[in-house]
Amino acid sequence: MSEPVAPDPAFPRLSDTPFPAYRFVPGQNPHPFRDPAGHSYRQTHPACDEEARRARADWRVSPHYRYSVDLYNYAYWWEAHEGWEGLWRCYEVGDPYRFVLQAFIQVSAAHLQRFMQHANGARALLKHARLHLDAARSAGPVVFGIDLDRWWFDEVVPYFNAPFANPFPFLRPV
Repeated sequence: MSEPVAPDPAFPRLSDTPFPAYRFVPGQNPHPFRDPAGHSYRQTHPACDEEARRARADWRVSPHYRYSVDLYNYAYWWEAHEGWEGLWRCYEVGDPYRFVLQAFIQVSAAHLQRFMQHANGARALLKHARLHLDAARSAGPVVFGIDLDRWWFDEVVPYFNAPFANPFPFLRPV
């Protein structure tokens, strides 16, 4: 097994932050945080600050969110999951924006599970992601710049049902 590849290496980026040295795949390369050879050894999640909280009103003010979107779009799925988890911690339990971040985390993990040929794991994560998006309805149809229903029903579901017949479900905040 190799590591995932970017679905479109020319896809526009939202940040200038350099990508990690490799895409983490469990059991294949060093754990990014725990292993001294990991690409993010001894790094921690950024502290919750006003910038992270303001992302709910305008995703553009959060470099951390923009970089996490880049990581997802370029198949750094484990790293995107970790990036969104850092933001997820900044929102109160029950906050609809927290539910959306949880869904992004789970879709990222589903991509990685599918890459590792764990179809059941991917399906379970997608089921939970959908439940989190449903719980986020009170935030409105567009959250963090993403039209959630369009992204889910027009891109995520078709992609996971027939990944080679459908384009990758990029996150394209507007």
